Amino acid sequence: MLIKNRELNFYFKQDVWWLNLSETIINTLITPAIFTFILSLVYFFLYKEEGQRYLILWSVAWFINALIYVFHFIAQLDNSLLWEVLRRFSVNIFVVFFILGSLNFCGKKSKNTLIFISALITLWYLAGLYLEFNFILLHAPINIVVGISFILTAIIYLTLPEAKQIGKTITAGSLFIIGINNSLLPFFVAVWMIPQAYIFPVTTVAKLGLTVGILLLYFERNKSNLNITQASYKVLAENTPDIIFRYNLHPNQQLEYINPAFTKATGYSCQELLSNPSLLMNILHPDYHHLVKELLTLQSDSGETLDFVAYHKNGQEVYFESHIVPQYRSGGQLISIEGIIRDVTQRKLMEKEIMALEEKQKKQTEMALCTAEDRFSKAFYNSPYPMAIISKDFTNVDVNYSFEESTGYHYIDLVSSDKLKEIFKDDKLNFKKLIEYGNRIRNLQFEFLNKSGENRTGLLSSEEIVFDGRQSILLVINDITDLKRMENEMSRLDRLNLIGQMAAGIGHEVRNPMTTVRGLLQILGNNKQYSELKERFDLMISELDRANLIITQFLSLSKNIPEELQPDSLNKILDNLQPLLQADALTQGKNIKFELEEMPNIDVNSNGIHQLILNLVRNGLEAMQKGGTVTIKTFIDGDEVVLSVKDEGSGIDSYILDKLGTPFLTTKEEGTGLGLATCYSIAERHNARVDVDSSPAGAVFSVRFKMVY
Repeated sequence: MLIKNRELNFYFKQDVWWLNLSETIINTLITPAIFTFILSLVYFFLYKEEGQRYLILWSVAWFINALIYVFHFIAQLDNSLLWEVLRRFSVNIFVVFFILGSLNFCGKKSKNTLIFISALITLWYLAGLYLEFNFILLHAPINIVVGISFILTAIIYLTLPEAKQIGKTITAGSLFIIGINNSLLPFFVAVWMIPQAYIFPVTTVAKLGLTVGILLLYFERNKSNLNITQASYKVLAENTPDIIFRYNLHPNQQLEYINPAFTKATGYSCQELLSNPSLLMNILHPDYHHLVKELLTLQSDSGETLDFVAYHKNGQEVYFESHIVPQYRSGGQLISIEGIIRDVTQRKLMEKEIMALEEKQKKQTEMALCTAEDRFSKAFYNSPYPMAIISKDFTNVDVNYSFEESTGYHYIDLVSSDKLKEIFKDDKLNFKKLIEYGNRIRNLQFEFLNKSGENRTGLLSSEEIVFDGRQSILLVINDITDLKRMENEMSRLDRLNLIGQMAAGIGHEVRNPMTTVRGLLQILGNNKQYSELKERFDLMISELDRANLIITQFLSLSKNIPEELQPDSLNKILDNLQPLLQADALTQGKNIKFELEEMPNIDVNSNGIHQLILNLVRNGLEAMQKGGTVTIKTFIDGDEVVLSVKDEGSGIDSYILDKLGTPFLTTKEEGTGLGLATCYSIAERHNARVDVDSSPAGAVFSVRFKMVY
């Protein structure tokens, strides 16, 4: 349907007089279009550099603004409704993108409201064209809404706290002019008969002012951010323990900056050095004067680390480590050097002390090797440390008694080099190269195998010696296996102690409100008014019971819980638990087997032992597939009564074995990690210990109680 609008012809024709004037066209249409297009490119390139969202929004807005001028120019030449519609839509889009960018710049959020208003304006304009509204009715509401939007945006700019007054004033003033001009434009044209040729320059000048104001605000913000960054770096430099400096080389050689760390390191104030440049050479050790000259002429490699010595104000030598970086102009001219200097006096003194100790140890070793053969033989064979002497060609091997005891091999077994390689097969050691090349080692921690296949830990030291006229290697091993186990056990006990103290401190306080909540949930669940929610109440009660169980396990970890031990029989306790354990096994399609021997009573707390047995058996059941069997045994081993729980699962991973008993260690998806920790805690309170054996065929947990006499 051809849309006609009599008012539109009037809207165009009143400006025809100036369309024939090329100068006016250039000034009011083409020039602003080119200007706003260039401005769009400027914002686009700024966006590419900084990535700020408001920059791309402004770039799109000013590009659309350039199109507005183009559409307006074509519309007046062609007297076509199509181009005027495109111009009107472009105005709406320009307003949306410009104000969105401004809101983003100012940290405001009104995106959805703005888009909604724009959509209403578009629908109003289309409806007006279709229903042939008169000029005032068609344009006045739209221009008033757009004008008010610009005025509100101006107010937002005026409220920017961090911006300077000139940028805010120019931006807000320009937006006020544009807003008022837009609001009154239909009345200027249709009522007061003012040609648009008079109005367009005002809008163009206002947009130019808007551009200048926004750019001022943008660069003011960047400058403010730069100042904040510089202030942050200055605070960092002023408070760092390392010396930071900048030395200018062009146009004049002078120290520009040095931070307060210089005073702490040398005893001289920064002002003393800045006012007296020769002080630098005075405090620098004479052997390092050449470094300064090389740095100033850049004869040293840039970026390298340099060590030097200086004198403190009190006369003591101070050791420094520096990292120097040259600074160049864009043309390649060296203008300054910057660097960081660190006081490494303590490290250097420690290195000297370590070197002195090593030298002392070396001399002691050399003196020991020079002693008589009989004394060496006594020291070698009777040493509590495992020792071995191996010739480089492996034809002569000798070991002491401690070596045989620690490895389980007799001297005759060790004559073969293959047997030695089997013992020293740790990846950290290349045993063959160690012997052939005589590498000197001090306290290298490694793993070695004894005859029974047990992995043991030792600290290995080696020294090249001449023995029986042959180049040989003396190996000394400090077996620290038991020490490592003790350390691991102490660490585990410390963790249990901490958990226990926490549990004892807060467990009861947490339970009281939980009990109240549970009671109220039961009352609500039994109320017919809430019968539809009963399942949810039951779920909440179940979760509270689960939390209460975890707290109970927490409390059982506490060492402060008084344990009343009474003579009782393990077999009797197991007989009482047998129905419950069998029921658990049957529900899972698994079996439980009891092998109980006659044994004396021991001092136990029956409740604690109940919990220990339940935890161990349920862990065993969960570790097996259907059809598996958990075997529970009791027997006497020496002076110990042993409770053994064996499963037919896949065993326990080696990396977990050493951590068993650690609170919250679990491999189950829904486990709390407190079950085994509770077992270990109960065993500890009974002066018992828990031994674990694991293999691919299953795991065996043995709780060993001391027999009562």
